Amino acid sequence: MQLSEYIRMSLSEIRRNLVRSVLTILGIVIGVCAMIMVLSVGDAGQESVYNELEKFGINRLFIYPNENVDKDILKRSDIEYLSEHVSRIDEISPQSFATAKITYNGKSETTEIVGTTEVLKDVENKVMAEGRFINENDVEYARNSIVLSDDIKEALFGNASALGETVEMNGKKLKVVGVEQNTKPLYTSITSAKSYISISAYEEIFQTASVGEISITVANSSDMDSVAQRSVDLLLDKYGSNSIKTMNLAEEAKNAENILTIFKLVIGAIALISLFVGGIGIMNIMLVTVRERTKEIGIRKALGAKNSVILKQFLMESILYALIGSVSGVAMGVLLSVLAEKAIGLSVQISLFSIGASVVFSAIIGILFGIIPAFKAARLDPSQSLRHS
Repeated sequence: MQLSEYIRMSLSEIRRNLVRSVLTILGIVIGVCAMIMVLSVGDAGQESVYNELEKFGINRLFIYPNENVDKDILKRSDIEYLSEHVSRIDEISPQSFATAKITYNGKSETTEIVGTTEVLKDVENKVMAEGRFINENDVEYARNSIVLSDDIKEALFGNASALGETVEMNGKKLKVVGVEQNTKPLYTSITSAKSYISISAYEEIFQTASVGEISITVANSSDMDSVAQRSVDLLLDKYGSNSIKTMNLAEEAKNAENILTIFKLVIGAIALISLFVGGIGIMNIMLVTVRERTKEIGIRKALGAKNSVILKQFLMESILYALIGSVSGVAMGVLLSVLAEKAIGLSVQISLFSIGASVVFSAIIGILFGIIPAFKAARLDPSQSLRHS
């Protein structure tokens, strides 16, 4: 008997009990669907986390005062100090933070003010909607220049251009030289509604000589640990033990990826359990099928059908249950992944590996869980089978 004949007969039996067949493959459908969704959405989540952290500079270290010490210990002079004594630093810049009201033409908006240098633009890959970012001259001459966030610009100026306009903050007039484009980042709490002025202007406006944090980037990720350790050691020697804290974005990226990987493994394990449950369901229904078709098997054996033919037929039926469930699960998984992409705003790419693995694994389940019923059918005694009612 040819393969096509086995497939035709198996499909005929599956269609004959359609409702039972659908319920039989449900576990396979759910397992495959879950596996595809988990891998696709999980991969999209990992890529999104990495892309968002990359905006801040993946190989980046933040140094800031510990909670239990003087908040004003770090100074701009520490930038030069670290630059001279720590090798393999790519970029280093200060950042200070304050909250203030920006007023224009009777309108006021509260925003976070960041005092920094021109270095930050390249480090955080900032995109300008209008104008430019803080430059060297702004820092050197403490110019009262300001770069507005897109949100603040829209609130104060609407659709009109803000370039060249003068806003007021803490009694100081500042000229708008640029507007940062809102890229709708994942970490909105870190990046949204920030406006930027030079660190020198920040010190004059807010009457401070300290900086909130020091940002260090390295070109090669392999140098991150040594640069971080050397920088921390120097500042601890200068300001005393337990005086500063650090945050390593490279480590944060790894931690986020590890969390998502664990999430995918846990849900993937549940999906595999669902596939095994579906396999057990296939085995159970095939055992019932063998019982129901005992007389048919006896007649076919009496007419000369070999044990191998009976075995292949029932095994093919079991495999088709698994493959139909797999294909249905793939279709549902792709559909739900597309819907998830629209719902959560991530760029979901369907994992071809998950599709291929699901189909292959389902076929294996069809063979493993169909082999017992198939052997039972093949080993039935023709004389006893013919007496079965």
